[in-house]
Amino acid sequence: MPLSLKGSIGGGTAVTITGTNLCHATKATFGTKSATSTGNAPTLVAVLSLSGAGVADVRVTPRRRQ
Repeated sequence: MPLSLKGSIGGGTAVTITGTNLCHATKATFGTKSATSTGNAPTLVAVLSLSGAGVADVRVTPRRRQ
């Protein structure tokens, strides 16, 4: 699902990614760059955007089961 984000080109904009089974997310990325996580819960991951402009895939990586 496309995510529309408008914020500072310098980064630091709060972004909330919603979904399911996110309480064990280990990281979120914009393109290939890791975002700074500010929290997560079963239905959301909160991060700060990175500096830059343009379009990037946003991915959330779950913790691997052992």
